[in-house]
Amino acid sequence: MILLFSFALTGLCLAYASLSLMQTAVTARWGGRTGWLFVLAALALAGLGVYIGRFLRWNSWDVFSNPTSLLLDLHLTLTTPLLLARTAVVTLGLTAVFTFTYITFTVLPQLSVSKRLGD
Repeated sequence: MILLFSFALTGLCLAYASLSLMQTAVTARWGGRTGWLFVLAALALAGLGVYIGRFLRWNSWDVFSNPTSLLLDLHLTLTTPLLLARTAVVTLGLTAVFTFTYITFTVLPQLSVSKRLGD
């Protein structure tokens, strides 16, 4: 369990570091609001990806190895009201958790440094 947890935490930290770099690039090019919209869109897609992997039991390579079945399964999930509701609840919940932890790992440390520097 410790090994699995450490790998998952390392992956999450690297994902947030990459997302922070991308947010900086998008913000520099199109502004702060667009940067945060980019972050929220990426985190929502990550939440949907976790749902697809955890509940629909698809892997990332299935996009290339079995795209037709994957698309049919997604179509069924998004057109069946009960499955759509479950998809929305889980995806929004994961998006909220990812957003909270992203803010915790990226914004709060910046606030702490700003406070000490007197900005």
